[in-house]
Amino acid sequence: MVAYHVGILGYFFLKIKATIVVKEIKNVVWVKILPKIKPKSYVTSNVQSKPGATGLNRNGTSNTGMN
Repeated sequence: MVAYHVGILGYFFLKIKATIVVKEIKNVVWVKILPKIKPKSYVTSNVQSKPGATGLNRNGTSNTGMN
């Protein structure tokens, strides 16, 4: 039973890690690639109007508590 519980915890941990990685990838796309496509003012105003919406704070640290 102990191994079963460890497996469940490991599964959830990996799922959480995966969602954080996806959020960070989206954040990189949002900050690095979109400004090249759209006018800079539009992108920056959008990013500032949604603080932490991508799972990262403005300084690049994760606000989910797990880095």
